Amino acid sequence: DPVESVETVTETAPKKFNMKTLIIAGVAAVVVIIILIAIIVSATGGKYIISDTDITLFEADGEIIVCNNGKKLSKTIEGSYTDSQSNLEGDIVTFMVEKEDSDKEEDSFDYSMDRSYDLYSVKGKKIKELANDISSYILSAEGNAIAYVDDEGTLYSLRVSSAKKEKVAEEVSGYAISPNGKDIVYVVKDYEESTATVYLFDGSDKTKIGSNFETGTDVVGLSNG
Repeated sequence: DPVESVETVTETAPKKFNMKTLIIAGVAAVVVIIILIAIIVSATGGKYIISDTDITLFEADGEIIVCNNGKKLSKTIEGSYTDSQSNLEGDIVTFMVEKEDSDKEEDSFDYSMDRSYDLYSVKGKKIKELANDISSYILSAEGNAIAYVDDEGTLYSLRVSSAKKEKVAEEVSGYAISPNGKDIVYVVKDYEESTATVYLFDGSDKTKIGSNFETGTDVVGLSNG
């Protein structure tokens, strides 16, 4: 029936028009969002990471590149990166850098046995060199102190803010530092007697915790005293 056909077209036409309107509105909303994101990125100087505690390390072409708050710091460090640690707040990062030694071949026995590293810290926009010729270290959870052993097996206590260090003991084979950085427990081996002695250093005094431990004794953790 021709009359019924006209009525059907008249009823369905508004539905098609409404669908087109929704599609156009959706596309326009997406375009507006993209424009707003572009404006925000441009206003922040292209920084996609805006956290004040964001510190990122990169290694490229024999250099360590440090970025903070999405921006590259002007200072770069020559050498190979290894072993980074950060405090619980995330605003301090420490790391070791192995410097190239032209007197040693990379595949030689001396090279593999006598590696030593320089220790650095990053806080804010400041990169600080803390110690040289170290073999290992531990950063306290609060980020205020470091215990480290140099390439001679000597243990040191170091304050991160001032880089002031204090010699603790020699021939140390294992150690740990408390979360608040005040105490260090360490192991000294007696190779002639095949025993180990454990000590506590509280920043000023050393206390023997025990002796005649097995030579394989190590310290795996320490709480605040």
